[in-house]
Amino acid sequence: MPPAPSAPATASRPSSAGLRERKKEATREALSMAALRLALERGIANVRVGDIAAAAGVSPRTYNNYFSNREQAICALGAQRALLIVSALNERPASEALAEALVHAMVDRNDAQSEPDKDVFRLMMCDEVVRGEWFKATAAIHRPFADAIAARVGMGTAVDLLPNIVASTYEAAARAAMLFWLRPECTQAYASVLRDALTVLAPVAEALEHAGKQAVADQAGGDQAGGDQAGGDQAGGDQAGGDRAGGEPLLSQAV
Repeated sequence: MPPAPSAPATASRPSSAGLRERKKEATREALSMAALRLALERGIANVRVGDIAAAAGVSPRTYNNYFSNREQAICALGAQRALLIVSALNERPASEALAEALVHAMVDRNDAQSEPDKDVFRLMMCDEVVRGEWFKATAAIHRPFADAIAARVGMGTAVDLLPNIVASTYEAAARAAMLFWLRPECTQAYASVLRDALTVLAPVAEALEHAGKQAVADQAGGDQAGGDQAGGDQAGGDQAGGDRAGGEPLLSQAV
C-alpha cells in the first residue's frame, strides 16, 4: 500500500490562527474581568489603565491594543456574552415558534448560570459614563440580533422594517427587566424577571411570524401571476402565428 500523502505545509495555519484568536480573546476577557473587579473594589474613579493591565498580567501597551478607556473594558465582557444570545437563537430548531425561540435564547443561559451579581449591573446602570459605554456596546448587537430574527421568518432587515422593530422591542424589554430586578425590593431571580418580561411580548413575535408567512405567500402569488401572464403572452403569440399561417394561402391566391 502506498504511503499516505503528507499534509501540505499550510495545513497547520488555520490551527495556529485559531490559537492566536483564542489567546487574544482570553487576554481581552482577562482585562475586562480585571477592570470590573477593580471598579467594584475601588470605585471607577480610582481605577487606572496601569492597574488594570497589572491585574491582568499584561503591559499597558497591550491593554491599549484592546480598549481605549476603562469604561469600555468594564463593559466588554458583558457585551461579548450578550452576543451569545444571537448564537443561541440561530441554533434553535427552525420549527420552533419565534416567541419560544427568543425566550429560550435569552433566558435559558441565565437559568443555567448562577444568579448575576447585582453590584456588577448596578455599576453599569448607575454610573453615567459606564452606562453610556454599556448602551453603546449593546447597540452594536442590535443588527445581528435583528438579522437572526428576520432569518427565522423569511425576511431581511435591509428591506423589512418589522424584524428591526421586534428586535428593538425585545431589547427594551430586557433592559426594563434588568432595571426592575435591580430594585432593592425585587426578590425574584433575574431569569424569572426576564422570562416574565419576554412572555408579555409573545403576540409581537407571533404577529411578525404571520407577516413573514403572508410575505412569502404574496411572493408566491406574484410569481404565479407572472407565470400565468407569460403563458398568456405565449398563447397569444401562438394564436397570432396561427392567424398569419392561415392568411398566407389567401395572400398567395390574390397574387
